[in-house]
Amino acid sequence: MEQKDLSKFLLTSVFQIVSRNRDNNNKIAEQSDRIIVWLVGFSIAIIALLLSKGDLLIPLTKNSIEIFILIYLVTIVFGILYRIASFLAQLMENRLFMNFESYLYGLLHGPKLDSPRQIEDKDSYYDIIGYFKEDFQMEFKDLPLDNLTPQLEYTFKLITADFYNKLSGAFKKALNEEIEKVAQILKYQFGFSEKKLDQLRNRIDTNRNYKKFVWPTLSASHILFLLTIFSFLMGIVLFIIKILEFKICS
Repeated sequence: MEQKDLSKFLLTSVFQIVSRNRDNNNKIAEQSDRIIVWLVGFSIAIIALLLSKGDLLIPLTKNSIEIFILIYLVTIVFGILYRIASFLAQLMENRLFMNFESYLYGLLHGPKLDSPRQIEDKDSYYDIIGYFKEDFQMEFKDLPLDNLTPQLEYTFKLITADFYNKLSGAFKKALNEEIEKVAQILKYQFGFSEKKLDQLRNRIDTNRNYKKFVWPTLSASHILFLLTIFSFLMGIVLFIIKILEFKICS
């Protein structure tokens, strides 16, 4: 297996694993969202009950009611922050995943476009002939290869190097023209700005901010999820304690 085939196999395997994990994470995120919605909804209902019927709840004093209202307000705030952090994390994660999917699709199904190399002084006449075959699938059967004097070999090196550079320039020009055609289609069909098109033309990584913030945002959503549950359960535990204290005192 060639090195490029191995890299394609590894990237494809990574994509499949990430895709499966992403589906599982989306299911877990949906269940987590439902839990948070329930907890926030219960907290709102409890606050409404405490504000309207708090005086009828015998175990609770006025100070206790204020404490419970504060606890469930904190639960609501944590729940809302969780939904915001979870949404932003999924948004950035989807953006990174889609870009990786596009890159992998182009790698596996796109045409092979190896950029021509830069001819250096250390490259010999025979090296340059090999570059024509490797980069442009061109062979020169009529060129002399054997019994060349150093002067004659150097002369042929200059000639072949000049032809390689001209061919390389024509290749790059044709490639840039095709890229510009695609850029104009994206501009007029999807409203891409010139800044966005320049980023695509120059292959500038536009996802560096997403890569920087996706994991902290995801971690923050996990922490906020646990804080929401803890805050809600703390209110329930305190209410049970108040009932037990009331029964013991009575």
